[in-house]
Amino acid sequence: MPPTVYQASLRRTVLLALAALGFVAVSVWLLLSRRGIRMDIAGAAGLMFFGLAAAAPVYRLIRRREPDLDGNTGDTPTSATEVRWTDDLTIPLPPGRTVAELVDVVLGSALRAEPVRATDRLLAVEFGLSKDESALARDRCFGGLVRAATGNPLNCPPRDKDPVAWESFQRGVRDPSLATGIYPDLA
Repeated sequence: MPPTVYQASLRRTVLLALAALGFVAVSVWLLLSRRGIRMDIAGAAGLMFFGLAAAAPVYRLIRRREPDLDGNTGDTPTSATEVRWTDDLTIPLPPGRTVAELVDVVLGSALRAEPVRATDRLLAVEFGLSKDESALARDRCFGGLVRAATGNPLNCPPRDKDPVAWESFQRGVRDPSLATGIYPDLA
């Protein structure tokens, strides 16, 4: 499934640019009117603040590109003009390592009340995960466990789209004490 792309609204960007440029004009007027030191300071502060505030929407308008046939604007997925995500929450694992082993590490660290940094280091060493991948692994693992604690089988995550949450959910269903061991409030 292709990623979902949310394009920044052209109307909102134009309105932001016009508002910020309007305040820049007022700030310049305050500076040029020479009505006293307070007005000069207010004008200078306004010029700096609103000038910087105008820079982002004006830059977006200047760099705005029409999407190609695939909907790609040429910007990076983390650009200021679009946000991309997919519903695929799989985590790349090195050859020979399994999702079950990943869930073992995350749940074991949580049950031992190890700090997040220690868990992230362990995931980096054993599975080669980046900081963001480690955070996603922990999030999906705990998400599956909390879903299992609801006791509703309809809360089971899809195995193909969210394998870490699915594995954690299966363990939480088999052993409900896992969830209460990590989240005592669920008891």
